[in-house]
Amino acid sequence: MHILIIAILVGAAVVAVVTSNRNKGAARASTAKPAAAPAAKKKAEKPAKAKKAPAKAKKAKTTKVKAAKKAKAPKVKTTPAKTKKKSPAAKPKAKSAGGAKPRAAATAKPKSAAPAKAKAKPVAPVKAKAKPRAATSAKPKSTPASKESDEKSTYADGVAKVKKLTRAKKTSDAVKLLTELVGITEVVSKKSGNSVDPWCYEQLAVIHRNSKDYASEIAILERYGRQHIPAGPASTKLAQRLSAARTLQKQKG
Repeated sequence: MHILIIAILVGAAVVAVVTSNRNKGAARASTAKPAAAPAAKKKAEKPAKAKKAPAKAKKAKTTKVKAAKKAKAPKVKTTPAKTKKKSPAAKPKAKSAGGAKPRAAATAKPKSAAPAKAKAKPVAPVKAKAKPRAATSAKPKSTPASKESDEKSTYADGVAKVKKLTRAKKTSDAVKLLTELVGITEVVSKKSGNSVDPWCYEQLAVIHRNSKDYASEIAILERYGRQHIPAGPASTKLAQRLSAARTLQKQKG
C-alpha cells in the first residue's frame, strides 16, 4: 500500500511539472517576437515533445512498480561475464580527392617455419654391366717341374726326328737338330743335377767323322767332357773316340 501511495504522489508531481511547463511555453510564445521560418518549426516541434512526456511518466510509474516488486525478492549478486575486447580491425581509409584506392592495413604475416630438409638418401651407384669377354684358354702357370718335363718331352721328340732325318740322309738338318738337343740336355742337367745324355754328342761325332771334319768332332767331344757325364761304357767310348779324332787330325795336318 505504501508503494502505491508513493507511485500516485510521484505521478501527480510529474503532471504538475508538465502543466507548469505548458503554461510557461504559452507565455513565452505570446511575448516572443515572430522569428524566421526555421525557428517557428522548432517551436512547433516542442508541443509534440511535451505530449510525449505523459507517456514517459506512465512508463516511469510502471518501472517503479516493477522495481518495488523486485525489491521484495532477495537480490542475487551476479558477476557480469567479462567480454573480450575485440581488437579494432583496420578500417580502410576513405578515397582521397585524387581517386586513389585506400590501402589496407598491412598485417604482418607470421613467418612460417622453414621446413626441415629431408636427409637425402645416398643413391647407390649403378654398376655398369661388364661386357662378357671372349672365352680364352687360360695358360697354366709354368713351374720348374713342368718346364723340366716339357724340355724332356721336346728332347724325346727331337731324338725321334733325328733318327728319321739320318735315315733320310738329311745330314745338315740332323746336325742342326742335334745341336739344339745338346743345349736342351745341358740345361736339364744343370737344373736337375743329373748327368747329360751322351747320345746326341755321339751322333754329332759320327756325322763329323764321316764327313772327315775332325775339328768339329774334337770340339763336340771336348764339350761333352766338360759336362756332368755319367760313369759307364758310353763315356769311355766317347773318350776313346776323342783320342782317335786327335790322331786323325794330326795325320791330316
